[in-house]
Amino acid sequence: MSLEELRPEQLPQEEVLFTKKDVLGQIMSHLKEREVDPAINLYRRCHEDVGYELMNLVGSGPLAENLTSLFTGAHDDYKAAQVFEKLGDLDKAAGSFEQAEAYDLAAEIYGRLNNFSKAAEMLERGGSYSRAAPLFTQSERWLDAGRCYEKAGQVFEAGEAYVRAKEHNKALASLQKVDVGHERYLEAVTLLGPILEELDLPELASRKYREALGESSVDSDNIAIFYSLGKLLESTGQIEEAKEIYSRVLEKDVAYADVQERYRKAKGGVGPGQEKKSIESQAEYSH
Repeated sequence: MSLEELRPEQLPQEEVLFTKKDVLGQIMSHLKEREVDPAINLYRRCHEDVGYELMNLVGSGPLAENLTSLFTGAHDDYKAAQVFEKLGDLDKAAGSFEQAEAYDLAAEIYGRLNNFSKAAEMLERGGSYSRAAPLFTQSERWLDAGRCYEKAGQVFEAGEAYVRAKEHNKALASLQKVDVGHERYLEAVTLLGPILEELDLPELASRKYREALGESSVDSDNIAIFYSLGKLLESTGQIEEAKEIYSRVLEKDVAYADVQERYRKAKGGVGPGQEKKSIESQAEYSH
């Protein structure tokens, strides 16, 4: 009767303690004969971990694939992943590391496969939110990126990702947490303002723009906020102040967005929706 045919309680005490070499020998024999099931049975019942010794005995030779079948069948996915990686089968290595809940290692392999989306999933599952978020961003999975940035406490990046995901309520919640001392505060206001306008909160948007600008002059860092404030003033019929803002933008960058056209219209006293009305009035007068 062979060792695998005996239950542990049937084994003599000295065999339980001193037959590791015999167990390795029998497992190797089964692997050579492609007898995976009895090899799995022996491996699972062995009182010591012989997995790494089997890996050393097998190496990357012809028995390696049989060894992966043994490890997989015995639910030792971590060692199966290591053998798959050694064999260069990275897809199976990544899947086995994932099955073993070794998420950092799975992420590393998925990254080597240029599967950054899957790598990000692994990092998130492992709680590495700050590492997962940029990979979700790279994969243009904006909602997932926003969630991970938020969990990592990176409020600006979370808000920016939520804007791209068109999740305006989530974006608003994150961007409002970006305080004045934050290095990307002005960018946050630039993103926040249009959301407030879309939510029909122009007064709050205006206040946010003005708070961010203070008494500063137009520069490359705040020109977008000046421009946004000008558009908001124009849209709410405050043409004279809009014209003054557009003029200041023009002084800094004459080619910024469509500021030349907006300034020209504001200078002519024509606000949004009024140009068509003015043309219609002229047509009626000509009749």
